[in-house]
Amino acid sequence: MTFNWCDSVTNQGLRNLGVVIGKKLRNLKILKLDFTRCSKITDEGIKWFSASIRYLRSLEHFYINFTGCGHVTNKGFKDITSIICSNMPNLQTLSLIFHDCRKITDEGLNALGGNHSHRLRKLKKIKLGFGCCNQMTDEGLEKLSSRFFKHIEELECLILNFNSCTQITDKGISVLGSEITRHKTSLKQIHLSFQNCDLISQESLNILSYVLFSNVNYLTELTLDFTRYFF
Repeated sequence: MTFNWCDSVTNQGLRNLGVVIGKKLRNLKILKLDFTRCSKITDEGIKWFSASIRYLRSLEHFYINFTGCGHVTNKGFKDITSIICSNMPNLQTLSLIFHDCRKITDEGLNALGGNHSHRLRKLKKIKLGFGCCNQMTDEGLEKLSSRFFKHIEELECLILNFNSCTQITDKGISVLGSEITRHKTSLKQIHLSFQNCDLISQESLNILSYVLFSNVNYLTELTLDFTRYFF
């Protein structure tokens, strides 16, 4: 279901949708929702929605996009990730896109690593998007790597977008590289995008090159994007 740029979608609408899905569609295997630029959605709506979808214990593939929902903060992010980690043990694919939600910080990423993430052991594909969330730093990326990814036993696909997260440096990339090494026998697809992260240097490329070409032997797809755009 797609609601891109629908200014008429409010917290109440999100709540009502969650109630219908949670009560009537409990056997869902795949759920895709896109609320890009639905500017009236706030933490309150995500809280209500999250509470309703806690019954989807059979869900295997979950995609949700809140790009440009600028009122969403760490609280909303914590609410939905807590429900996912606690109540969806059969997930194989998880896609969380929060581009341009600039009130989400390291605190949110830290919560993702701590919210019963050990229960998501069946995950095979992870896609996380936090482009332009420019309050995120190495600390958040480190917590995500060391606390969330470590619980996943057979990670096959990792897609990360931290474009224009300008406080991320080589230190954060180094920790991420170490975690990639831990999944060297299962990873088949890696797509990393850190466009316009000006504090990332040649050192990061050296780290990732060593990790990927010396340790990860079963890759079929690889994208590394560190483009810098000058306006």
